Amino acid sequence: MEINVALFVLQAAILGITAWMLFRFRRIFGNAERIEEELSRSNARLQRLNRVLRVASNIHQLIFREQNRSRLLQQACETLTDGQDYVFVWLGLLSSDGVTSNAVAASHPSDLDRFTFRLDDPERGPTCAAACIRSRAPFRIEPAPNADHCPSCVLRASNSSRSAVAVPLLQKGRAIGAVVVHAGRPNVFDDEEIALLQDVADDLVHAISMLSSIEYLRPALDIPYYHHERWNGAGYPFGLKGEAIPIAARIFAIADVWDAVTTDRPYRSGWPKNHAADYMRGQAGQLFDPLIVDVFLRMIEGQGA
Repeated sequence: MEINVALFVLQAAILGITAWMLFRFRRIFGNAERIEEELSRSNARLQRLNRVLRVASNIHQLIFREQNRSRLLQQACETLTDGQDYVFVWLGLLSSDGVTSNAVAASHPSDLDRFTFRLDDPERGPTCAAACIRSRAPFRIEPAPNADHCPSCVLRASNSSRSAVAVPLLQKGRAIGAVVVHAGRPNVFDDEEIALLQDVADDLVHAISMLSSIEYLRPALDIPYYHHERWNGAGYPFGLKGEAIPIAARIFAIADVWDAVTTDRPYRSGWPKNHAADYMRGQAGQLFDPLIVDVFLRMIEGQGA
């Protein structure tokens, strides 16, 4: 009898331990699955933000290179849709009356007329761009609860589940327009992504202001931006090659190096002119535009320098 009781107690203990272990394993495996799901979501989010950062970097390069405002804004819209979840981007600027927003650029330019509106137009109804301009803050649209916004938007009419966000173009605290970004699915834009898009919008405002106010000086900016680029593509900051380097920067690079090697410095004497000329010829086609080197050296020799 005592043996049977002992066996019964032992069996009960084994069953209890087994049940406890199964419970713990279930919790551990459940936690592992949740952790894996969270890691997957975090990885997807990081990949998305990295794509936005790459796009922002490409737009910064556009700002440095492009001298025409219309082309800059058009290419910025196209760049934002390149390799992203974004399917359509347009940019509107307020006219001098302060109430008319004119669409000036879009990733699909043929759609521009559809996105020109007046802030005080009651027939058009509320729009994300108007809300963003009025509030001077980003305005996000998801299928719910803000689905009543942009009822006249042809994009949302064809796909009511799409996400959109409008970020303001701010100049000295005043909204001068908006960039509107549409995604092809819901729940795309989180706060960090919107903050990055706002940074892009701020950079575009700076470029708009610069190109509008000092357009005649714009070509001169090629010199500080690009004079460290090299003919063979080994320079910086953008690794431009050959005739992709603006000509003003190609000319300045040659003059800058000539001045550097022929001028006396506290730590060395300047090179003789014939030594410097041999060096420049040796670097033609490598560091420097060979045609410009040839013209430059003929000018130097003609001056008897």
